[in-house]
Amino acid sequence: MKNVKPPQFLGNLFRDMRDRHLLLPALALVIGMLAVPILLKSHNDAHSAAPASENGGTQANSATPAVVREEMGVTDYKKRLNRLKTKNPFHQQYTAPPPDAQAQASASAALPSTSGSSAPPPTGGTSAAPPASTAPPSVSASPPTPSTTTSSQPTKPTFHLYTFRVSVKVGEANDLKDRNQVSSLALLPSKHKPILSFLEANGKQALFLVSTDVNSVSGDGRCVPRPKDCQYIIMRPGDKAHFDYAPDGKRYNLVLVNIHAVEIGHKPPTDVLSKSASTGPVDLKQKLPLLGDG
Repeated sequence: MKNVKPPQFLGNLFRDMRDRHLLLPALALVIGMLAVPILLKSHNDAHSAAPASENGGTQANSATPAVVREEMGVTDYKKRLNRLKTKNPFHQQYTAPPPDAQAQASASAALPSTSGSSAPPPTGGTSAAPPASTAPPSVSASPPTPSTTTSSQPTKPTFHLYTFRVSVKVGEANDLKDRNQVSSLALLPSKHKPILSFLEANGKQALFLVSTDVNSVSGDGRCVPRPKDCQYIIMRPGDKAHFDYAPDGKRYNLVLVNIHAVEIGHKPPTDVLSKSASTGPVDLKQKLPLLGDG
């Protein structure tokens, strides 16, 4: 037994803890680990013993069984179904009151209310009977007047016919004249000098026919079919074009001020009406092949 030696790691651990002064804390930790469970167990036993001795009688009296006793009356389907009354599904369940009851109800509703002090209705279960000396006044029931309903008929759409006109300034360079309502096929600047003729418009562009006596066209606008052979000129509001007129050798200017729509009638033309009656609705939109979509 004298030759038995502790393991080397225990010796190393002991010397290491001694050098670090950890022997006393380690010893206190081991003692605490052993003592704490013992103290907690004794403390719990002391506290649980006291309530058990005080409430022992009451717990025995108030204890309820954990299992509910089966009651056949709840689960017996025959008892539940016996409470329901048999009904004929093809029998009318809801009927209107008889005519005499309806007449009495309408007569009682038509009785006028008497002026004066009226006693409040009783709050109990019984109602006071009216005095014998008072009789309800006779009321003549008048038949209800039928309510007249006015049927709103849709209004008939009206027809409006519009056309486009242009406002221009035309003339020589120092003598431009305003023409505010230039209609289709009007000659510009005048009948004696038919340099241009207004043909049609689409709200964005206007089309003019150029006279064959015009030698050259310059300025704004677009010549059709080509600039050197200007048979038609398409202009927008604000454009200014120059025309060299061969008969008098002068240059005339044209300024397109604006394009506006003007109402010219409330009835469609006769040929349009006859065509619409035979073939259906007719599109009255102006066809401008030279102007395009604008």
